[in-house]
Amino acid sequence: MYLNQYHTIMENKINLNRVLLGGIIGGIALDLIGFLVHGVLLGSNYMYFQKTGAILAEPRLMPVQVLLTVLSGIPLAFLYAYSRKHLGAGPKCAIIIGVLVGLMSASFTMALYSYYNVGRMIPMMTFVNNFVGYIVATLIAGALYKDTAEKTAA
Repeated sequence: MYLNQYHTIMENKINLNRVLLGGIIGGIALDLIGFLVHGVLLGSNYMYFQKTGAILAEPRLMPVQVLLTVLSGIPLAFLYAYSRKHLGAGPKCAIIIGVLVGLMSASFTMALYSYYNVGRMIPMMTFVNNFVGYIVATLIAGALYKDTAEKTAA
């Protein structure tokens, strides 16, 4: 039974080039949304908590964080590419994947609120950032994705 399932997965022929392209573009969108939420909307909140010492004045490893956010679009694109066979290709599938992954960030943001002294807005807006960002990133990845068979037919 297991070999048959593996064979079925391999028959899907996911277009990895399109997964990478959509994932990276979606990840860039995640970074841009994060900048808008954390840099623009929450800038004054961060400044206040920097003055209290609750948040570092100079972030550590910011380039690594930006890169990891960009790369986090790739699993979203892969989940979309794999799920479209079961959910149907298009925005509905992308929204379902984005919502499910976005809901997974709720525990992290609840821990941020529960254990760190950064007020309510930062954790709440972090959840909104993640939830909306994952939906947008998956929509972008889905818009750019074409199966290997679709690519050859086009």
